[in-house]
This record gives sequence, C-alpha cells and structure tokens, in this order.
Amino acid sequence: MASWLDYKLISKIANKYKVVLIGKNRYYKKSIKHPNLIILEHKDYSQLPYYLLQFNLTMISFKLTNMIKGGDPIKYYEYIYAGKSVVSTEIYEIKRKFNNITYFMNYYNCYQVIERAIKEDCFSKRLERIRAAKENTWSIRVKKHMRKLLNICSKLITIRGIRIVLLN
Repeated sequence: MASWLDYKLISKIANKYKVVLIGKNRYYKKSIKHPNLIILEHKDYSQLPYYLLQFNLTMISFKLTNMIKGGDPIKYYEYIYAGKSVVSTEIYEIKRKFNNITYFMNYYNCYQVIERAIKEDCFSKRLERIRAAKENTWSIRVKKHMRKLLNICSKLITIRGIRIVLLN
C-alpha cells in the first residue's frame, strides 16, 4: 500500500465503520489518525487469508490516478476468490469486467454503497464472486490470449496458403 490509497476516503469511511489496514506503510502514521482505524503491522502473506475471513467486506480505495486507471489490482482477485464483497473506487478494469459483482463508491456515496454491499451479501453472491475469480486466474488468462493469438496467426498463415491444425 502506498501513496495511491485515498486516505481522505478511508478517513470518511472510518467516521462510521471500523477500518483495518494491514501492512508496512509510512503514510499511515502521517496521513491517518482515527479511533475507528486499526493499523496492523506487516503480516506474512500466508497469514492474510485468516484476517480476510474476519472482514464483513473488503475495500479498494485507490485514488484514480493515471497509473491506477491503467491497472488491474491483484488484490481485487484475492478478495473475490475468498467470496468477499468488494467496495471499490471506479477502477476501469474492475468496472469493465466485474460491474455485476462489485460495488463502486466515491467520497459522496460511500456510506450508502457500503450498506448496500453488506445488505446484499449472500451465499449465491459469494459463489458468483469465487466463480469470477476462478475464471480470471493467470493460467486461464494466458489460455484465452493464446487462443486469440493462434486464431490470428492461423488466419494470417491461411492467407498465405498454408494450413495449420490447432489442437487443444
């Protein structure tokens, strides 16, 4: 976590809800002080799922910088793989692919969006999130792109009169 976190948004959310931040970050101590904000030191990656199980929902509160606008946060996939509701700022890649399973918030609507995410969470939504995560693993993504690439290559090669056979 770093400077791209929206600390103003996190502070506002902490006015109404308990917020837990995990990890080393020099910005925490400088930027945010709030009685509802719990800051835990860095945890080993293998321990994080145990913390994740305790949360009612998860949050991606990134400032919408050019870097973030062009990104696809891995953290999002970790959250949905655990079946967790995610409230997020409107990151393009998440909105484009997961508009139906993600709750999008900003500084003005964050309380309403969080309430809706908590209220609508259910077993079928959790399964839908997990399914979406499984369809977006690196190996699945590579296979999809390889198929597209092979399709393009086969058309190019066929144009030159050479026939290839694609086997799965």
